[in-house]
Amino acid sequence: MDTHIIQAPEQSNPLAVDQTISLKAYLNDHESCEALRAAAKALEFTTTVHTGTVNTAIKALDGARSPNVLVVDLSGIDFELAAMEALANVCEPNVRVIAIGERNDIFLYRRLKSIGVAEYLYKPVNQEYFEQALRDVTGRSSQRSKARLGKLVVAVGASGGLGTTTLAVNLASHLSTVARRRVALLDLDLFSETTSLLLNTVPNAALCEALDNPERVDNKFLERAMLQVSERLDVLGSDGEKIPVNGLTPDGVRIVMEHLQSLYHYTVVDIPTSVASANPALLVGADTVFVVCDGALASARNAARLIRTLTPSCPTLHTVLNRAGAPGQISMAEIETVLGRRPDLVVPFLPKNFANAAILGTPAISGNHRVKVAIGRLAREVSGQDASRSSLLDRILRR
Repeated sequence: MDTHIIQAPEQSNPLAVDQTISLKAYLNDHESCEALRAAAKALEFTTTVHTGTVNTAIKALDGARSPNVLVVDLSGIDFELAAMEALANVCEPNVRVIAIGERNDIFLYRRLKSIGVAEYLYKPVNQEYFEQALRDVTGRSSQRSKARLGKLVVAVGASGGLGTTTLAVNLASHLSTVARRRVALLDLDLFSETTSLLLNTVPNAALCEALDNPERVDNKFLERAMLQVSERLDVLGSDGEKIPVNGLTPDGVRIVMEHLQSLYHYTVVDIPTSVASANPALLVGADTVFVVCDGALASARNAARLIRTLTPSCPTLHTVLNRAGAPGQISMAEIETVLGRRPDLVVPFLPKNFANAAILGTPAISGNHRVKVAIGRLAREVSGQDASRSSLLDRILRR
């Protein structure tokens, strides 16, 4: 495969583009490659141009970090939209995609734009066209477009000790291993190392540093701070030793979450009950919020109060009845009466399965079919598979 790398020259112009922007291209004709190289040089980008098409990009980016800007060639591809769907499966959500092709087709253009592709150009594409497109998608022109963000999923328990963290860990693992998406797990319980124990990781103080100095947080900071659990799952939590001077401030938490959303398809947040109750605005904008309770009367009552508190900020709120069937629980009819609604999702009581997984430091879904099925219901709710028959690309990119 032919590869040509253009190194950006030293900048003397203070208005020159930010050097952290990375651009990769997969183009299958010499003229387009040369035009893009010239445009990249004029804009002082560090750019890698490969010979290939969107299919080449799919293979190259599967499991790899994505660039900020990606240029792909649709020439010779019979099913362009299906190819773009496959590309969405391997790319991070903040990637700005420029597609080029041979068809001057207004329907194709509108369809690609509607699903989140930043720009579509048809051949022949000269340097000027590439320059304008790159300016638009990187904010170098007045037509700055809003970056896409991954989905934000929040799990909050009606009280402590209900297995909320265990559900969050297994949901994040399911989304990363079964759905094969890039997932960040954010544990906002600063006094507990439960997440680290369940995933057999050694926590660090990066989250506390981020909350103490939110103005220093950027994508590079978080990329260094995240602990890698698997190829597609990273975790950020507290070591329980250093606690932020200002605690969990809404601004600090919001900044961390927004940066994670720009890097991952899904950001799963485990948030303590007290924090969610005191700061319901933190959950504004979440794609899905799970309020977790079990079948104990006190738990159901706490959940009902929490639901009333959070509902104005969280129209996407769902109730999860965890440990259903455990001894000492009230009946389902009584639970519905207390909650004022039927639980949206039910996770059965599987104490041995979850306990064994905790001892091993591995997600319970990896070793038990019943757990995998139960967590799969939560994952389908998050991904929207049950709610819509729209394409996967629509659900990932249309935000």
